[in-house]
This record gives sequence, C-alpha cells and structure tokens, in this order.
Amino acid sequence: MLVYERGNVLSKIVGIGEAAGEEEEFTGIPFIGPVGQFLDRILDAVGIGPGDMILTNCIQKHPPRNRTPLVSEIEEGQERLRQVLTKMQPEAIICFGASPTAAIKMILGEFGDGLDKLVGTSEVVDTSYGKTTIIY
Repeated sequence: MLVYERGNVLSKIVGIGEAAGEEEEFTGIPFIGPVGQFLDRILDAVGIGPGDMILTNCIQKHPPRNRTPLVSEIEEGQERLRQVLTKMQPEAIICFGASPTAAIKMILGEFGDGLDKLVGTSEVVDTSYGKTTIIY
C-alpha cells in the first residue's frame, strides 16, 4: 500500500522521513510505528502537536529488507513530494535523515538557488547524522 501523509494540511511545517515502515505500509498512514510514536513524543515535548504539522516520506513504499532507499526510489517519490510542498507552501521543512535531505536537494536542483521558487520563503532543517543544518 502506498503511504502519503498525516497531519494538518493547513499547517506551515512539513516533516519528511525516509520511507514507510512495515506498519505504515500496512495502514497507509506514515509515522505510526515505533519511530513515529517516538517522534510524536519529541514533538509534543517541544509543543508541536498533531495539528501543527504534516508528516510524509520521500518515498511512499517500504524498501525491501528495510534497506536505505535507492536514488532511483527517491527520484520516483519526487512528484508526490513536490505536490505536497507546492500545495502547502510551508514555512519550515524538517528532513528526518539523509534520504529526505537528498530528495529536497534534488528538488532544489530543479528550481535553482532556493525554495522560494517552489514553496515561497522556507527554511529546511536537516536532522541527518544527529546535527541540525539550516539550508536556505
């Protein structure tokens, strides 16, 4: 089953994960497995509730044997991710890992120097490798 997004489509924050897990693929809802539950607790601790953002993944299927998504799989998910970002016009995009960061960089490559051509004035927070980087 394809997995799309959950949360408030009117919010101005988008969180992008790597790929659907087994639980997510079974239900079609992202971030409901153990990692999603942990993320919910972290977000709740900083005052971000379920209605404050939307969560999605850079690819909509669970990779075989839970491996890291291939570049070709990330490329396949680009159109859906681009649609979400264009529709929402977020003020902040949080990338949970290297694969979603790569996906956003691919989209940025198509649109020149910044996100402003795609989604208005936005900041991208990259949480890969345990550090946070702001990309303008």
